[in-house]
Amino acid sequence: MRLSWLLFITSLRHSWRRLALISGSAAVGVAMLLLFTAEFNAMMNTKQDGWRTAIVQTMTDESHGTAKKIEGINPVYVEAGAGTNLHAWRDKQIVVIQMAPTGPHSPKLQDIKIPQQNEYYVSPALADIIKQHPEDKINERYGTTMLGLIPDTLLSGRDQLLAIKGMPLHELKEYGAARVYSFVPREIDVSAKQRIVISVVYLGIFILLFPIILLISIASQLGIVQREQRYAALRLVGATKRQITQFVMMESSVAAGAGMLIGWGIYSAGRVLLQDFTLKDVLYWPNDIMVTWWQTGLILFATGCLVLFASWWGMRHVRTSPLGVVKRQKIQKKPRIWRIIPVISGVIVIVALRLNTPKDQASADMIISVAGAVVLIMIGLVVVGPWIAMQMAAFVARRTQKATTLIGTAYISAHSAKVSRSVIGVSIALFAGSFYLTAVSGVAEAERSSTTTNSLSRLRPNSLLLDTANIQNSSMLPADFEQQLEKTVAENVEKIDVIGGVYSFLSCTQADQYLRSSACPDGKAEVAINFDAPVDESGSIIYGVDRDDIIKQLKDTMNFDPFSATMPRASSQYLIAAPQDKLDKIRSFLVQYPELMRSASLHTNNDGRYTTLSTAIVKLTQMTYIGIAITMVVATISLMVSTVGGLFERRRSLFTLRLTGMTIRQLKEMIIIESLLPLAITSIISAALGVWTGVLFMEMVSRTLDAQLSSMYFFVLLGSIGFATLGIYLILPIVDKITALTLNRSE
Repeated sequence: MRLSWLLFITSLRHSWRRLALISGSAAVGVAMLLLFTAEFNAMMNTKQDGWRTAIVQTMTDESHGTAKKIEGINPVYVEAGAGTNLHAWRDKQIVVIQMAPTGPHSPKLQDIKIPQQNEYYVSPALADIIKQHPEDKINERYGTTMLGLIPDTLLSGRDQLLAIKGMPLHELKEYGAARVYSFVPREIDVSAKQRIVISVVYLGIFILLFPIILLISIASQLGIVQREQRYAALRLVGATKRQITQFVMMESSVAAGAGMLIGWGIYSAGRVLLQDFTLKDVLYWPNDIMVTWWQTGLILFATGCLVLFASWWGMRHVRTSPLGVVKRQKIQKKPRIWRIIPVISGVIVIVALRLNTPKDQASADMIISVAGAVVLIMIGLVVVGPWIAMQMAAFVARRTQKATTLIGTAYISAHSAKVSRSVIGVSIALFAGSFYLTAVSGVAEAERSSTTTNSLSRLRPNSLLLDTANIQNSSMLPADFEQQLEKTVAENVEKIDVIGGVYSFLSCTQADQYLRSSACPDGKAEVAINFDAPVDESGSIIYGVDRDDIIKQLKDTMNFDPFSATMPRASSQYLIAAPQDKLDKIRSFLVQYPELMRSASLHTNNDGRYTTLSTAIVKLTQMTYIGIAITMVVATISLMVSTVGGLFERRRSLFTLRLTGMTIRQLKEMIIIESLLPLAITSIISAALGVWTGVLFMEMVSRTLDAQLSSMYFFVLLGSIGFATLGIYLILPIVDKITALTLNRSE
């Protein structure tokens, strides 16, 4: 070991670039894995949400008739997550927990007492909003007496908007609130949703790791290729093969150790940025964005083992004789067609799952199976890469007479495994990115367009729709409800009928006042609108001379009978003329009607049908683009390092070609063909396979949404290939140096 250290110190001046590359690879890998793990830990942390989990468990037990009483405890009636978008401030949802204790021995919610009627607690973020915007009267929604702030131990994030309010006991009993005997959650099995999330996370880890593994492996083996003669010289002076291997492992260990320290530093700095990242619509607590000691140890241990394994793997076929002759005893075998089996197997699994799954009926286990099939295809792309490279080279060689192309394709055929290994990182990144972006693009696009394509967009900017069609007891609303609302906050309020739970009926006068671009044709006096339908859907808006005429059209042309026995009873909605900055005042006014707060909703012309999906989908899509960018950079570096290693390994043959009359330009053209031809072919195959897999996945999980590809995707695809091409172009000047006559006088 001491000899290895002395040799390392003396050779450091000559090999620092290669060791820096290994250190950089290890640093990138450690930093990415630590940051990814820290974010995952924050996402999966449920300590602060445990009390709400206990409420949900109790609600589930009561719905199944399996709830158990605890003797000596007075239960607390709890309605969790009550209400619709009326519990909101601007575009941010406010979670409201309504409680009513039944006696002096009710369970405590950690260190705060259960609020009585007209008492409430709010989260610090909600308290700030109440203080900064008194004109919205948000505090009036929860009671008259604020008992204090909700402690951090009950909040899942720094900016969570949460209120806990006391309610009359009889009211919560009437609406079937859960009877909670304890706010401590029970141990439960991992839910289907959590299994899906965990599967996707591990898939992401695999995607992140793969190009880094390739880069570390290539960087480790590059130095071995460059220094074979030095190893032979060491053998001449008496070093054994074991000592040489120890020397190589020592170098790699030191480089990996330095890289892991740098990676830890990058992680420590990156944690600050992660604290401003949200995925659950709240900012995480800084202490949640942490990596446990065992996770840290596992990542560092795995990275170190990976570097050492790559070094050993590169040395296993190098044999140095005592005479200083270096021989590589590895014979590259011709890739066989069996290499397509893993890819075909993954494709068959996905096709079988799709054929056995009706649209929008995929279970959690099926989705996890799809994730497993995606991993199988990724592994299959690695395995089949050499065979594809060989077949592609043979195809091009048969159709060209150009010398540089023939030599380049001959090299690809003879070294298909090495060529494939250099480009597989780019291919994997494109496959995984194409799969995910195809799968979510339909949802993201639907969310973006939903504010202009759904019928709510027919509302004027100063018009609001209060949908009360789902309330169970409309008699709770006073007869002069419209007048009270109009007098308090609105300019004008009109009640309209909803028939069959679908169509809202307006007069043409009302349509002119509250809707835009909905002028009635001549001779028509009534309008029926399905506010839940897209604007361009047939039957989303119907005109008639009177209501009976519209109902007849619905029966004759739409095969829809609003008075069928299976249809909901007739209900109502309210059209409100008020600017959108009065939206929160109206919500605060409506809080005095509990039935509305449970079942009604207030809409503007900007409301979309997929709003609940937007935050997660947009952020996951952004993360995917970032992930593709990072893996593409790493994969391109791997491609450049592998190409440079191949050039040094072939410097004698390249010099021979130059001596025979080939120009520097022709040599560079040959290198471009050897590098970019496999890159282009495998990238196209990988991207197409990823898109196809994403399309099948979307068919399994969605009935209404189709997979789409945005212009951003094609920009990323072409940009990725262009970035890799630029990387190859930047290393071409090396050809001039390694074939210079002054460096090859002895040839």
